[in-house]
Amino acid sequence: MKWYEFGNGPLRALKVLLESPLDFDPVDYIDRTFGSNVGEVDPNTLHLAHFYNDVRKGLFPKISAVSFFLANSLNVDINNHRTAALPLSHELSKDVNISGKVSESLLVKTCDSVNMQIDRLLESFGVDGCSGKTLRSELNDFISFYFFSEALFFVLVGMAVVEFDDDRIIVKPESQERVKELHRKWFANYWEQLSSMASIAYFDLLPKGADKDKNFNQIISLFGQGLRDKIFSIPADELPGKLNRLESVQWISKICNLAALCMWCQLKNNMNCAPYELIEKLGISGSDIDQLMSLVKKRSQPDRVFSKNAKGVKIENSSITNQLRIIINDIANLISENKLNQLLGNFFEKEYVSEYFLRDELRDKYKVHPGILAHEIEGNDFKPDVDFILEDSRRNVFYFIQVKYLRIGGKAYISGDLEHLVSGKLSKGISQLVDAEKAMNCGKLWKPLNKRGLHNCNKDNSFFLLIHNVSNFDFCVWPSGIVSYEWNSVRNLFKDGEINFGHSKSSPSHWKHNQPLPVERPDDLINFLMNNGPAAQRGGASSLFETDNVVVRTRFGNTDFLCYGMGL
Repeated sequence: MKWYEFGNGPLRALKVLLESPLDFDPVDYIDRTFGSNVGEVDPNTLHLAHFYNDVRKGLFPKISAVSFFLANSLNVDINNHRTAALPLSHELSKDVNISGKVSESLLVKTCDSVNMQIDRLLESFGVDGCSGKTLRSELNDFISFYFFSEALFFVLVGMAVVEFDDDRIIVKPESQERVKELHRKWFANYWEQLSSMASIAYFDLLPKGADKDKNFNQIISLFGQGLRDKIFSIPADELPGKLNRLESVQWISKICNLAALCMWCQLKNNMNCAPYELIEKLGISGSDIDQLMSLVKKRSQPDRVFSKNAKGVKIENSSITNQLRIIINDIANLISENKLNQLLGNFFEKEYVSEYFLRDELRDKYKVHPGILAHEIEGNDFKPDVDFILEDSRRNVFYFIQVKYLRIGGKAYISGDLEHLVSGKLSKGISQLVDAEKAMNCGKLWKPLNKRGLHNCNKDNSFFLLIHNVSNFDFCVWPSGIVSYEWNSVRNLFKDGEINFGHSKSSPSHWKHNQPLPVERPDDLINFLMNNGPAAQRGGASSLFETDNVVVRTRFGNTDFLCYGMGL
């Protein structure tokens, strides 16, 4: 997405738009961002900015009561929505007959969208959660406005355009290229869900009643190690001693073991929670649970991954990856172990990823060569930094790889994108790879490549990849053309897509392609995965991009506001 390479100033301003929409003035943002070039801005975008301000100012007199109505409201679902007129609706843009099943799916999307805006309101206004019996109609205008802020975001970053048509405002993708960018992001989210479900499927191998087995604790710990590897990119037995000794790393193991136990109890045994007696057997004390819950309660409702009652602890959401990362970051801050991210980052960037490809099962397919640094390039025109070069022996292809480990924690989707982009670490990695590619195209990598014995490496069979630990930028093509993947995805892709998946009362399914996958071409790769492997076998993938045909409708006074195909 082209806004991924915006400067820090515009990115920080756009964070305000998503986090505190009532504090954001888009007219001022446009003036400051474009300055003397403001004449280049689409007049419809300026018109939309003024309309946004009019709606925003109209809500000011009602702000003082929002916290009360939020605390006494209720999230909506398909069973309780009829008790309130929802401020948003999802419809199909195409003129087709809608079956009952499609109608219900659209209603589910509407409920999800309304709840997402409620979650944003809770965070903006610092309200712990909703405890009412119905959605308060007094919140409808604010829910619509918060939805408006997301649509405005896409317009301001060039992902969408706006049209005014009598009493309607229409927001839609700016071009087919923007649609492709959205598809990559939707697929990345879908792939993350498949990966999460694969983690859950493993628990089918542990039957009901297994807690009576003398080895039960060790087995749960193995499942916990699997979660630790997936969520935090920390392998089971490969950490240096200085990392293993960190209190926060010990906490990571405790929390992943607790999550594994809760999953087994709740998802595979239909238990309400993981009993305290089983938790204590894992070496997790009552004071550990109290400390954990004190941090969980400080989080907004969607991020409260654990809850406890008189009998034990339960997981509130089986899609736990981001929430657990947030909690661990809170724990590291609480115990003042600020070096956690630095030490984990050094291990991930300098050891773990490159050495992973030296394993026996990959040794015949790939060769790892030393990276390239700026001092190896003649002149001062380029400052490349390549951590290592991965040679695919089967295809005669070379991947120039830069590895970045971003701090644990962060938000999901667009807000998470902004949070990580503002840190500048990803942008630095991209610029280092861009310089490496430019040096390659200018012939300035010839000498360092020859020193490594890579005589058949050239610009036609070389590709530049950024590998990181954040799912927000998975299957991503940056404006510069650099491709990036999240580590959990890319290591499966380099093993010819090998993945275990499933979520049933049977053993996990296994899939692997019979030849290398085109990792360097995400669009071709997505198309292949949509029609083969777990995505095709599990079902649902075929409808993933049907969001293109969905329009979200809301209303401001006498004006209909419609957003086409943006996934909101």
